[in-house]
Amino acid sequence: MVSKSYFCGPASVSAGLALLLLLALAGCEEGVDSSPQTPVVTVAPAADSGDAGSAPRFVVRAAPAPRADLAVGVKFTPSGCELVNAPASVTIAAGKTEAPLAVSTSGAGMGEPGCEVTAEIVAGTGYTVGASASATLTLNEQAPVPQEPALPVVTIAADAPSVTEGDELSFTLTATPAPPADLTVTVHWSQEGSFLPANPRDTVSIPTTGTAELKVIVPDDDRDEQAGSVTATVAAGSGYTVGTQGAATVKVTDNDPAVGGGPISTPPPRSEPPAPQEPEVSISTAATSVAEGGTVSFTLTAEPAPLSDLSVKLSWTWQRYSSPTKIEQQEYQGPSPVTISASSSTATLTVTAPDDSVKQTGPAYPSHLIGIVVRGTGYVPARPAHKSIRLTDND
Repeated sequence: MVSKSYFCGPASVSAGLALLLLLALAGCEEGVDSSPQTPVVTVAPAADSGDAGSAPRFVVRAAPAPRADLAVGVKFTPSGCELVNAPASVTIAAGKTEAPLAVSTSGAGMGEPGCEVTAEIVAGTGYTVGASASATLTLNEQAPVPQEPALPVVTIAADAPSVTEGDELSFTLTATPAPPADLTVTVHWSQEGSFLPANPRDTVSIPTTGTAELKVIVPDDDRDEQAGSVTATVAAGSGYTVGTQGAATVKVTDNDPAVGGGPISTPPPRSEPPAPQEPEVSISTAATSVAEGGTVSFTLTAEPAPLSDLSVKLSWTWQRYSSPTKIEQQEYQGPSPVTISASSSTATLTVTAPDDSVKQTGPAYPSHLIGIVVRGTGYVPARPAHKSIRLTDND
């Protein structure tokens, strides 16, 4: 066996160290700290929180912004109120530094006066809790609730204390304060005797002026009967209250002659003869009937003739008999007012008769158009103050 010996001089040692250093550097990478920094999370009141009637609001902040969505645990402590559906966490979106946090109190989610709410960050994964780990809000006093406007008070008054059978019952309804829109009022009827039609009008629409009229004609029959009365009463309804003057009564006098052995009717009251400047105005027609939808002439007569032009108000009613004793009636839009010229005693007007599509069943169920002279300035209605004309069916 031959042994060999080697000698390494200084130059050889230096070369070997250099080679070892290169090998060491080849197996290493430059050191870089690539671990992300953990966000520090805090909470504070939101800028617009604590307003009257608002819900408590906070803002949760993270520094630095998380690289991915960060779920942060929270808890709430109320004082002086109760919480509704309080969240247990809030999410700060990736790349964002804050997120809003709100909680509702009892009372439809609105803030309650004197209520304090504390929000606190709960320790969790992916973040650390900062120094401002909690925040407290005190809600301001709630603004007063607007009061509902007062309901109109409705009263009723009779336009005349008494009428005669065949005349018109007239009442005025007043709403105080005047309604902001048309107000429908219900009226109930009662009577002493038998003077009302079968289905008298029982609703009135009071406009924004605050007053409305209610008119019903007392049917003119041929039966002798004692005097009585009719009462209109405002019924409770929606959108108004009934005032202390909630009812009005009108006396009604029969106009039929007494039948032998029967009760003696109270004669109708007669007014004093009118002053010369107030003529009596009557309404008449030569026609006995008119077809539905046809035209008919009426004549107004003033006695004596007026000294100046006289404007006469008229009321029109369409009256239908559904049986020999049952009468139905409704208002009809006829001409009104009509002028009787100065120094003339008459004026003629043409009326278009009402028309329907209902076939009448025979002569026992007639239909009538009634024109009524209404009290006005400078004249008085004559007695009788109305004229009726029969309508013939065209269906």
